[in-house]
Amino acid sequence: MSILVADDDRDTVEAEAFLLRHAGFSVLTCTEGKEVMPLVEQHRPEVLLLDLVMPGMDGFDVALEPRES
Repeated sequence: MSILVADDDRDTVEAEAFLLRHAGFSVLTCTEGKEVMPLVEQHRPEVLLLDLVMPGMDGFDVALEPRES
């Protein structure tokens, strides 16, 4: 299963990614909200872990972003 972790706190991203990889998941990371949708479109992760309060495009914006199936 592939997971995208997005958070503007780099330490949080690294800790979550480490734990998820150790559990056997494939993990993508980003630290800016504007990076989320291009990564989703390119890699099609099955799960998104989003910081809800990021500068620019936050987790709420990403969740409301229309996307193709």
